[in-house]
Amino acid sequence: MDTSTPEVGTRRPALTSIADAAAYLSLSRATFYRDVIPHIETVRIGKRHLVLVESLDRFISAHRDAA
Repeated sequence: MDTSTPEVGTRRPALTSIADAAAYLSLSRATFYRDVIPHIETVRIGKRHLVLVESLDRFISAHRDAA
């Protein structure tokens, strides 16, 4: 995945994989599981564990350093 905002055509996907979500935040999977997963919304569809892209954006906003 490209680490810019994930988009499909002209629409943003609602869900992304754990690996892509970690890449989106420039984190390893281990760091993502340890430091991010407890604070974001995820869903399970079958055996897949997916992350709400909107939840990632809220996480970034909530943890942004004041400039």
